[in-house]
Amino acid sequence: MVQKYIANGSKNLNWGTEFLEKSSENVLESSGRKKGYYTKAQILEMHGIKIDCVDEKKADAMLKHLLEKCYKEAELDPNDPSLFQDSPFDELKEYFYIKEKDHSEDQVTSRQRELSIYTTGMKCEKIQPMLLGAGSSTDIVKVENPHYQELKNKQQAVFSAKTRLEKEILQLQDMHADMLALNKDEHKQVLKESKEKLVGMDQFLQALRKAKADMQSIDQSDKDACLDQLKVWNSLGEHMLVHMEGAKALKTKLKALL
Repeated sequence: MVQKYIANGSKNLNWGTEFLEKSSENVLESSGRKKGYYTKAQILEMHGIKIDCVDEKKADAMLKHLLEKCYKEAELDPNDPSLFQDSPFDELKEYFYIKEKDHSEDQVTSRQRELSIYTTGMKCEKIQPMLLGAGSSTDIVKVENPHYQELKNKQQAVFSAKTRLEKEILQLQDMHADMLALNKDEHKQVLKESKEKLVGMDQFLQALRKAKADMQSIDQSDKDACLDQLKVWNSLGEHMLVHMEGAKALKTKLKALL
């Protein structure tokens, strides 16, 4: 290149470079979720229905329909006691519910500068690595299966919450034992509910440990296997949230009685 410059002079360059600027517009769709425990009135209001405007029988039917649809889509067991927070007042009973928020769109304009090289007497592919610092064509770049990486990230996110849930369970077990020691008749129903939820949380932790063990034998390059496991961990993530919210609500209830 230097020799060509010396031989031909600066006024007779037969090679050169040009920068091309490209711009593109992308529309990014974003959405979110509301998750947690809500009363019948709150759930119906999420769908634009005022509970005072419908009779009780119709409101109950709509609530049942919405809960069944929600639990089916989230792959949650509708008979799981942790999905329900009881109360002596029907208006204060709470149900675990997931509501998809409305989609929003953001338009983003991105610009990229590209170096285009044209040359006479010298092949472009030979000069481009010199200018751009590209590696040799013989370099081998190993690209990890993106589905496995997504699965790995999901597994780590869900499992990171395990320690917090275990801490909540230990506190609940202590409070449950303290309430048993009081031996009051009015505590029997709450103790029954507390026991059922503690058993459910323990079973969930066992399933979580089993799923983590299964991760050890997965073929990282197997796309289908990774996608199947991702479904498992997405479901575990939903259940983790249910149990975390359930533990928090149960602890509040037990504290009020001790």
